[in-house]
Amino acid sequence: NHLGFETVSEATFTIEGLEEGTYDVYVRAVCDDEVTSEWVSVSFNIEEDEDENDYVWYSDFEDESLWTINNDGEVGAQYGWSITSTAVGWTLPRINSTSGGKFAELANGNPTLNPGTQALGVTYTMTTAEPINLAELGSSWEVTLEFEQYGATFNDLQEVMISTNGTTFTPVYDNSEREALTIDAGSAYDNPEVIRVNLAPFLDGTTPDELYIRFSWTTALPELATNPNVWVTYGWMIDDVKIVKNNEYDLSITSNSWGSIGGFGELLAYPRVPTAQTTEVQFNATMFNNGTETQTGASFGINVNQGEVVETSVPATLAPYASADATVSFTPDGNGSYIVTRSVTSDFIEDDAQPSNNQLSNLNILVNDFIYARDNNVVNGSISNADDGTEIGNVFDIFADQTLYGITFRLNGGANGTPAGTEVFVKLYRVTGDFDFVDESEPVTLAGNQLNQFITIPLSQPINVSAGETYLAVVGSFDGGLVVSGAGPAPDQTVFLYDYPEATWFYTRTTAMVRLNFDPTVNTQEVVSNVSEMNIYPNPTSTSATIDFDLMHDTDVEVIVTDISGKTMAINNLGTLHGGKQTTSIDASSFANGIYFVTVKTNDAKSTMKFIKK
Repeated sequence: NHLGFETVSEATFTIEGLEEGTYDVYVRAVCDDEVTSEWVSVSFNIEEDEDENDYVWYSDFEDESLWTINNDGEVGAQYGWSITSTAVGWTLPRINSTSGGKFAELANGNPTLNPGTQALGVTYTMTTAEPINLAELGSSWEVTLEFEQYGATFNDLQEVMISTNGTTFTPVYDNSEREALTIDAGSAYDNPEVIRVNLAPFLDGTTPDELYIRFSWTTALPELATNPNVWVTYGWMIDDVKIVKNNEYDLSITSNSWGSIGGFGELLAYPRVPTAQTTEVQFNATMFNNGTETQTGASFGINVNQGEVVETSVPATLAPYASADATVSFTPDGNGSYIVTRSVTSDFIEDDAQPSNNQLSNLNILVNDFIYARDNNVVNGSISNADDGTEIGNVFDIFADQTLYGITFRLNGGANGTPAGTEVFVKLYRVTGDFDFVDESEPVTLAGNQLNQFITIPLSQPINVSAGETYLAVVGSFDGGLVVSGAGPAPDQTVFLYDYPEATWFYTRTTAMVRLNFDPTVNTQEVVSNVSEMNIYPNPTSTSATIDFDLMHDTDVEVIVTDISGKTMAINNLGTLHGGKQTTSIDASSFANGIYFVTVKTNDAKSTMKFIKK
């Protein structure tokens, strides 16, 4: 290497006997036995060869002889199980499996092209053709079944079973907890979704010399089996079926719940809580030891806002395949967003293939001034009583005395939603073992632009709700066709639907987007308003703020600013404005810091929003 020139040097070396792990190689330059540079390092990993050692038994469906199919006498690719390389069903694309090539697919007719052609009274099964001898394959009874799936549920019973004699089959997994895919709710599974089922608890210490795996499909509604619609399926696809040895240390969460325990006795989740109603929030989880070794120090914990609050359950010792329930809690302190992370840990480093089963998805609890909500602000489904008159809503536990001014709700619009022009009202009941009427609003006729968004109807008068009591808030219509937006699953007996023709209350398992509203300005708002889509920004502001709003028709408009005591701070007469989007502004630079209200007043109504001067 001469002065002013550089060369690239290359060296080859062999190291034997290294175990799995991470290693560093250090290099430095030497010229005529004189060291001329610092050490420079590069890292490399040695990993276990997973090509043949990551499973005990495997099928990617390229060898069709590994499986026996029983399609209950039905024939044709559209009926029962088939092994194919292209999707044969009527609705879903092929599974994007790891192996590609062939996969197994379940279908039962095409209700779109040929309505009513679904096969009725059938059970379709696909079972391993020969028994799997775990001992001969070098394994014990401590194994997990792993497979990739794609599909969706409608009225399906999609089950996975095992047998140790080829005759008696035991269910070990099903997709029954999935929400049905409909116009208003649900979704297809991830494509693909990896499912892992620990078989050790089912084998219970005995290594079978005959283990059979079965994928089974039938209807989940046998009591309605004569109705062809209960036999509709979007399809179910399976690929890359494996039996793998269990790891030594693998802790997971198998069930969970969260919420506040109130007078109703249920653990109810409130993703949006007014400041006055904040109380202890409880988080529950069931910890399960999937591993072959006992785990000590197993605990469930929450982390709020990246360490502002950290709570951990009392550590437990879990034997292999044992479970334990754990509970932690915290109480929000002040307005704001509380992001809650939930996870399980132990004294051991996990070596499982699914570390995500240690942690649940984050929760967001929003403490605010006025809104009390059971929904998470995400539309997921709907609730309706078809063409019959109805009332639909949620129960709410009250933890502090407070004055309620209105009920906020969201109705689905569109082709399958609430028709524009529907007359609606809101009601409040006290839950005492029965539903005791408290108050209701005047009826309101909804415009089309009030659907698919939250709107508020004031009660006939402010209502004082009392700590320790439970209330049912509903939106209703005598017209029929009411479709209330849903927000995912709800505990039993906490969301109710009243059927007018039968004069009976029913409960539903979908959370209704119906909320309590404690905002004292609700009584100054008119739902049947010429003004909609009102917005103020920036908010808070230190100088001026812009006001955007829509007018349904031409009208005189006046903008009024008041302080929290009701004192008028500014009036801006905008004259006659045409229907459509409007923009104006207010100058708040001379206002003292605090809360103010902007009212857009027209000839027939007014709408009010709060803003903050800082």
